[in-house]
Amino acid sequence: MQNLWVFLFRNRAFFWFLAFEFLSFILIFRYNPYQGGLYLNTSNRIVGGILERKAQIVSYLNLQNTNQSLAEENAQLRNQLKSSQYPLNPVHKTVKNTEYNQEYTYMVAKVVNNSTTRRDNYFTLDKGRLAGVTTGSGVIFPKGVIGVVKDISDHYCTVLSILHKDSHISVRIRHTKNFGSLVWDGYNSQILTVKEIPIYVDVKKGDTIETSGFSLFPEGIAIGTVISGASHNGESGLTIQVKLLADLNNLDQVYIVGDKFSTEKIQLETNSTTEK
Repeated sequence: MQNLWVFLFRNRAFFWFLAFEFLSFILIFRYNPYQGGLYLNTSNRIVGGILERKAQIVSYLNLQNTNQSLAEENAQLRNQLKSSQYPLNPVHKTVKNTEYNQEYTYMVAKVVNNSTTRRDNYFTLDKGRLAGVTTGSGVIFPKGVIGVVKDISDHYCTVLSILHKDSHISVRIRHTKNFGSLVWDGYNSQILTVKEIPIYVDVKKGDTIETSGFSLFPEGIAIGTVISGASHNGESGLTIQVKLLADLNNLDQVYIVGDKFSTEKIQLETNSTTEK
């Protein structure tokens, strides 16, 4: 404490100067309109800039929560789409207000692990058995299909990526409705191949490839665009190259698609195969 008083006493001239300087500025800004207005404008601009920067920082820190909320809201909206519903009265097409029953459900999940550089790729989600995830559920991204649930634990699930040699997704050309199978050749994670397109189909560069509705996904989900003309190569159908809309290297929030009728369909198809 004594050292503080000694310091203040030795530098008293400097501190008196600061005090008088501060007092002079107060008098100038208070009794001179021009200087006062200049001070207010400057101070408001500085304070406004500080508050704006603070708001940006707070907004950035809350970005994850915001993204989660938006993803959950999108899942609810997807649940309400007609492509997620099953018509209860499909025969009476002329009847207004046709009743529908929920067929597809959407659950938000976060990617906690991912691979795209191997021949057989998987990724892991933070939802599992306790959240209601079942084996065979489809997984989509806002820009397309990305895989199928393979293994499940209580809190996590692994997904067989479309970048896997065993992945075969039923797709179609949007403008012709002709079907094919989406597969990966193991090289470029952005380029996949559609095989088994009928030979007579006129496939053009830029055509949209979407889900057919024959597999685990609702129909009409855009997956990619054709980047090259179709080739025959002695096979039974055409082969086309497709550039994905989604970048599988930057996955974060995804949707697990549940088909409420999948068990019934699988059982029926299994019985039909057994009878043959």
